[in-house]
Amino acid sequence: MKLSRTNRERLDIGLVPMINVVFLLLIFFLMTARLVSPPPLDISAPEAESDVARGEADTLYLSRAGVLVFNDSEGEAAALTALTGWAKNCIGCQLNLMADQRASARALTSILSKLGAIGIEDIALVTVQK
Repeated sequence: MKLSRTNRERLDIGLVPMINVVFLLLIFFLMTARLVSPPPLDISAPEAESDVARGEADTLYLSRAGVLVFNDSEGEAAALTALTGWAKNCIGCQLNLMADQRASARALTSILSKLGAIGIEDIALVTVQK
């Protein structure tokens, strides 16, 4: 006895359009994502009541131990030297200061006075919302 095979309808699922859509979504998310490098120091920012977002600006980091980092310059002398050049090239720019909430007030006021002596006047203290 010979059994005949039934003609099964073959479903043509087009994978190429689905792959195209996946790649377009991937490109879309890569283009719209905002990639931010992590802070160079382990800093926990102080809390604040307001929810004002910080603008686009360069950031100066102050650790709990009083270590300063600005861009690739680590240490007070190197960071202040880099900030002097930054202040000359960026007139009217805002500098974000991300200080650890456990940093001493003496270190913070010392840095602020040194930044004022360099000529940096527009400084925003970065905080996190409660």
